Amino acid sequence: RVEEGTLKGDVADILPYASSLWVGDGATFVTGADQDIQSIDATSSGTIDISDGTVLRLTGQDTSVALNASLFNG
Repeated sequence: RVEEGTLKGDVADILPYASSLWVGDGATFVTGADQDIQSIDATSSGTIDISDGTVLRLTGQDTSVALNASLFNG
């Protein structure tokens, strides 16, 4: 859970066991290395920035939950 500020994932799989990733309004999660995350909380209002050549893999995302494409950059 990223409440405010920026969390940089420059190491692979920094959140592999988290049940979901939530990014607050004005906060940013920046992937600088490949990340396996179980799911993204669709109530997030912040930004997920996926660096070029980096994979953000959702391993357990409920496909019935629509993700807001504006969450993503890159």
